Amino acid sequence: MTGRFRTYSTPHRGDPENAPRNARESASGASGDEKSSTNPFRLPDLSGAPGSAVFWPCGSDGWDHPPVLFSNPVLILRVNRHTGTTVETPEGEVVAQHDDCVVTPFQWIDEILEKLDASSRGTARKLFLRPACPVATVAMSYEYGRYFNPHENCFPHSDKTEVDDMLVGFHTTGFARLDNRWNLIGRPASRSAQWHGWKIDEASTAWPRPPLIGRKEYDAEESSAMFGAGRGIDLPGGCMSESDYGHAFDAIQRHLHVGNIYQANLTVRFDGTFHSKPERVFRRGLEMGGDRFACLFRTSDSTHVSFSPELFLRKWGRSICTHPIKGTRAFRDAAEMQEAARDLASAGKDRAEHVMIVDLERNDLGRICEYGSVRVDPLMDVTSHPSLLHLESTVYGTLRSRVTCREVLAALFPGGSVTGAPKKRSMEILGGLENRPRGIYCGAMGWIDARGDMEFNLPIRTGTFFDDKRVQLHAGGGIVADSDIRDEVAELRAKLRFMLKAMRAAGT
Repeated sequence: MTGRFRTYSTPHRGDPENAPRNARESASGASGDEKSSTNPFRLPDLSGAPGSAVFWPCGSDGWDHPPVLFSNPVLILRVNRHTGTTVETPEGEVVAQHDDCVVTPFQWIDEILEKLDASSRGTARKLFLRPACPVATVAMSYEYGRYFNPHENCFPHSDKTEVDDMLVGFHTTGFARLDNRWNLIGRPASRSAQWHGWKIDEASTAWPRPPLIGRKEYDAEESSAMFGAGRGIDLPGGCMSESDYGHAFDAIQRHLHVGNIYQANLTVRFDGTFHSKPERVFRRGLEMGGDRFACLFRTSDSTHVSFSPELFLRKWGRSICTHPIKGTRAFRDAAEMQEAARDLASAGKDRAEHVMIVDLERNDLGRICEYGSVRVDPLMDVTSHPSLLHLESTVYGTLRSRVTCREVLAALFPGGSVTGAPKKRSMEILGGLENRPRGIYCGAMGWIDARGDMEFNLPIRTGTFFDDKRVQLHAGGGIVADSDIRDEVAELRAKLRFMLKAMRAAGT
């Protein structure tokens, strides 16, 4: 069987002709005009607003909506193993706190969205079906998985994570990019909005103004060095030495040959310094083609920049799907891409690796879906992304009645393509071999709306840019019994290439 070949490479820039399938009409009302449709799009500086996010679909099968910007959170929820679950205002005033990190966060997300929805005023600006404001923007670290899987040896470095286990921003309004303009969506809450003694401030009840960002915000920056000297460039170095990577590879091979696991996704973190703005990296990356599930997400002291090709989950009502990716080939030009596509479609190792993960995802969905509803179609398409080809499948099903968002995430998180098979045992083995936490890498970033619909990417091809100019990048790959360490190292290099290219463009 040869996989069908699809290409996702053209960024959606708000052109209604290329809008995702559920975009309905051009905006009326508040919008941010730009001088010329040929000007590059612009983004506001999000550094003062934790929980702010941009979700930008690149290509015909990315986020199922036009590019959206949420930059005015009215409340922020954090989950941290040291402080539990906390809800606070954007100014840092604590509204509620609970030691529980498993059930309480999702109860509070539901409650806050319900309260904001009930207190909204005016006529909502609806340009597309989903997300429906109010909306919760969510960044969930890989280490949050320890609350769903209570085996601490799966996450031995979780106490070293530098980002919150989960951060959520609650937004009543946002902006969607259509017709080369930022168009208002949603509607602000009224002054009656309250929750656990919190009452909304007057500023958050006003209709927001569209972002109008001048070119000088970006182009007046000084040129900057990308990485500090000798740090994070020579692979497979980074935070794991070449010999340590070799030892980890050999350890996984021993587990494979005695039958403990069938596959494990070994990752490496690369630390460096970067002096330009993460918004600039995001813009440059989109100008170079981005990827289908691009996302920019602001935390308290860092910004996540993601050019992920992979959908972790999409839930519309009781319909749910995931798009696991496994199997990779690098290419540099069109001729090389066609040859690599033929090779990947017929590669026995990559196909076997991919089927293992598809079976794992089918099993995970089977825990929460109606019996007999889980299907796979298509299976093992060859898809093209900036500088890489992947094998991709779509696994979908129908949720059982009354399955909650927390139960969905508990069944699927972390994604099978970034752990291994069987999932729990491979996570235990990887926890003993990887010497740094993954953070947002291999976690999930996306949104949950007031109706319970949600969409998350799986943050691979993702970097965390800290305010003190540090940057953390990751790369990894699935290791099976017939893997060659030289091929795995080459794959690490290929997966870092696009982010490094965007950083170089942003630093000049």
